Amino acid sequence: GKVERLVLRNRETGEEKVLEVDGVFVDIGMEPRSEIARSLGAELDEKGYVKVDEAMATSVPGLFAAGDVTNSMNFVHQIVTAAAGGAIAATSAFNYLKSKGLV
Repeated sequence: GKVERLVLRNRETGEEKVLEVDGVFVDIGMEPRSEIARSLGAELDEKGYVKVDEAMATSVPGLFAAGDVTNSMNFVHQIVTAAAGGAIAATSAFNYLKSKGLV
């Protein structure tokens, strides 16, 4: 079987509506696990996400972050956005090391 409809109930009025659907996407929510970034001095936003720029650089030089722990794409918690952020962070980290003559 598959999900074909949802019954939505207004908690205040008790009114019910039926919504025809082809499926559902379950999102259980999340709390960012940013303790290590914080302990290294990275700046976090008010929700605990690691603040990064477009290169996935944190407020600490040489420290990069990616994925659901960052504020870069935190409105879309999916593997595709985490992977994209990881690719950007890896490239940025390599370029940082290269600029320091370490690679």
